[in-house]
Amino acid sequence: MKVGEITISQMDLNVEQGKVEFPEKPVVQFFTPIVDRKGVVQGIIIINLQAELVWLLILFYIQSL
Repeated sequence: MKVGEITISQMDLNVEQGKVEFPEKPVVQFFTPIVDRKGVVQGIIIINLQAELVWLLILFYIQSL
């Protein structure tokens, strides 16, 4: 993963502590590296976005057409 790059995962079920969360929650994950002043990767930020919200936004957009 390059600095400034954002990677988006496929939709999947959310996993917490190695187990699928219940009730099941489909999520899409966004990843981006965190670098220090020298450009050395120090970690990764991962953001989970509930897929239900994505579908609602898509449906809202389609209905507004």
